Amino acid sequence: MNNNRNKTVVITILCLLVSLSAGSAIGQMRVEWERTYENQTNEVIHGADKTDDGGFILAGFRNDEAGNPLNLLRKLNSAGESQWAPAWGDTSGVLRDVIESAEGLLISVGTNSADYGDAEVVCTDLEGNFLWMSQCGGNGRDNATSVLETAGGGLYLAGTSDSDGGDDLDFWLAKLNRDEEPEWQHYYGVEGDNQEEHCYKVIATSDGGLLMVGYARSDLTSGFVVKTNLDGEMIWRQTYQSEGDYGMLLDAVNVEGGGYALIGEGFFDGNFEPWMLMISANGEVVTEQCYPDTFDTYGWGYNIEPIEDGGFFVSWFADASSFLVRTDPQGNELWRMNFNRDSVVVVRDLVVLEDGVLLAGDQTNPRSEICNGWVVRLGPEDAVWGAPPVLEMTEDDTIRVSHDVFDTCNYHHGRTDDLFRYDVTGFGGFLAGQNYQGDIRLSAVQNFFGLDSIQVAVLSIDDGGGDSVWVHCNILPVNDPPGAAALFHPGRGALIRDLDLDFTWFTAEQNPWESDERIRYTLHFKRGDVEKLYADLIDTTIIVPSSELEEAFGSSRLDSALTLQWWIVASDGELETESTSRRNVVLSWLDVGEADPSIPTELAISKIYPNPFNNRATISFDLPAAGRVSLEVFDLSGKRIAEVGTGHYPAGSHCVTWEATGQPAGVYLLKLSDGSAVAKMERMVLLK
Repeated sequence: MNNNRNKTVVITILCLLVSLSAGSAIGQMRVEWERTYENQTNEVIHGADKTDDGGFILAGFRNDEAGNPLNLLRKLNSAGESQWAPAWGDTSGVLRDVIESAEGLLISVGTNSADYGDAEVVCTDLEGNFLWMSQCGGNGRDNATSVLETAGGGLYLAGTSDSDGGDDLDFWLAKLNRDEEPEWQHYYGVEGDNQEEHCYKVIATSDGGLLMVGYARSDLTSGFVVKTNLDGEMIWRQTYQSEGDYGMLLDAVNVEGGGYALIGEGFFDGNFEPWMLMISANGEVVTEQCYPDTFDTYGWGYNIEPIEDGGFFVSWFADASSFLVRTDPQGNELWRMNFNRDSVVVVRDLVVLEDGVLLAGDQTNPRSEICNGWVVRLGPEDAVWGAPPVLEMTEDDTIRVSHDVFDTCNYHHGRTDDLFRYDVTGFGGFLAGQNYQGDIRLSAVQNFFGLDSIQVAVLSIDDGGGDSVWVHCNILPVNDPPGAAALFHPGRGALIRDLDLDFTWFTAEQNPWESDERIRYTLHFKRGDVEKLYADLIDTTIIVPSSELEEAFGSSRLDSALTLQWWIVASDGELETESTSRRNVVLSWLDVGEADPSIPTELAISKIYPNPFNNRATISFDLPAAGRVSLEVFDLSGKRIAEVGTGHYPAGSHCVTWEATGQPAGVYLLKLSDGSAVAKMERMVLLK
C-alpha cells in the first residue's frame, strides 16, 4: 500500500456472536430526552399522538384535591416541554385516546365518569382552545377508549357500553359525521351470555373495514375480536385463549397479507405473560407467541406498532417495570429496553416516528409517591452506532485514533435490558493492510456480554480503491454483582420445634456470561446486637443444629421460644448482594410433636384471582394461628383505599372478595397482618 496522508479509515464493530453492519445494525435505541410532569396530585397518561408542529399531544386524567379524576390534555413541544395542560370535568372524567385530525385539530375521547358514565368527544386546536365537545352513547354506561378519523372527516368511536338495553357491558362502535352528528352506533355483545365485553382499540383494516379488540369475561376471560365493515355491520367475531384458559387483547395492527397481529396477556405455567397472536383476515390463528419465564409474577403487552421491515415495536408492562421490545415479523424478540426508574413506570401508548419512538405513560415519584405523567423520546435504531468513526493516517503509515471517536459509540447484543457504552482506553497503532493483535482496548462500563474479544473491521480508502484489514480487540470485562437470592424455607414468622433446622434459599442469578460456580453464600442470624454467621456456603441449603443458636444467643430450653432474624448474602469474591428480604423465625421447645399438615406455617397472601381484574377480585390468604387479621388495600401513593374481610379467623386458609367499583384503574397494594407479623405485600392490577 502506498503512503497517502489523505487516506481515511472507517471502523465497524462486529460482535463474534452476531453479524451486524454499521448501516443496517439492529440495536437498542438511545434516549434523546425523558420528561416527567410533576403535580400535587396523580396524573395518568392513556393516549398520545404526534402533531404537525413537531410536538406531541397527551390525553389522560389528573386528580383534583379531593381525588376525583378530571379530563387532561397536555401539549408538548418537540423537546417534550409542556406548553399547556388543562384539566376539566364537572365531577370526574378520563380521556383514553387522542389523535390529530387531517385538518390539524386535536380529537380526544373518553368518559365523564371514572366508572363509565357518558362517552365524550372533545375537539381543541393546537393552542388548547376548546372548539366543541359532544357526549355520545345512550342511557346506560358508555366509555370511549379509541378513536379513528373517517375518510370524509368524521369519526369512529369504539369502546364499551350497556346502553343497548341489556344488563352486561358490550363492545360498542359509533360513527359521527364531520358536523359532529351521530350517524349510527352498534353493540356487539352476545345475548344472554351473562358476560361482559370490554373494547380497548379499534383500527382501520387494510381491506377497508374495522377491527375491534379487547376481552370478554364470564366464568373465564378470553381475548375478544370483532371485524366489521365501514358501516359497523359485523363480519365475524372470535374469542381467543392462551394455554391457561385465559386471554386479554389490548392492541392490534395490520400485517402483510391481510391478517393482524394482536398483543395482550396470556396465562402460562402459573404466570401472566405477554402474549402475541397472528391471525388471518378471517380470524383464524396463524401463529401464537408467548414469552414464558420472562417475568417473575405478571406481564402483559400494552401496545404494538408495525415497522417497515415487517417487525414490530411492542410495549410491555411486567413486574412493576415497562419495556420497549423489538421483534421480527414472527414476533420473536430481538431486543428490549427496560424503563425501570426505581419506581413504577407504566407505558400506556407507543407512537412510531420517522426517526424514533415516543413512549407515554406515567411514573410514580419515589419521593412524593404521586403518579406523574411521563414521556420518553428515543432515537432511531441505527443511532446506537453514531456516525462511522474516521481515523487519521500518520506519516509512518500507521492508523491512530483519538478517544472521542468512540465516546459516542454504543453497542448492544440484544439479550439484556441495558444499553452499554464503551470508551477507548488505549491505542498503539498498526500497519494498514496487515493483521494486528492488541493495542485497541475497549473498556466496558458493564461486562461485554462475557466475550473476551470482538473484531473491528477497518477499511482504508484512497483515490485508487480500498483495502480492508481485520483487527483483534481485547475487552476489559467489568464484574457485575450477583443477583439477590430469594429466601425459601422457613417462611416468614414460622414456628420451628425441630432439633436440626433446615434453611433453604434460591440460587442468586448471575448474568448469562458469568459462572454460578463462583457464588458463595453467607447465612446470617441476628437478635438485637448479637449476630451469628455461617460463611462460604456453596449449596443453597444448610442444616443448623438448634444447640448452636442457643449457645450463640444465650437462650436455653427453659425459655419458651427464641425469635431470630435470618437472611442470605451472595458473593462472587469481589461483590456481594443481600437477599431480597429478611425473615423472622421462632424456635420453640414446648409441646414438641407432629405439626398439623392442614394448618399453614406462614402468614401469606396465597392467591389473587383474577389478576389483573375488573371491579372484583378473590383474595386467598393463609393464617398459621387463630386471631384477628387485617387485610388492607393501598394505592401507590400509600393511601389506604379499603379494608377487606378484617376480623377474627381460625387457623387455616381463607378467601375474601374485594369489590373495587368506583376505584380508578391502576396498581394497588394488598397488605395482610395479624398483629404480630406482616405478610409480603402483593400487587393487584385493576383494569377498566
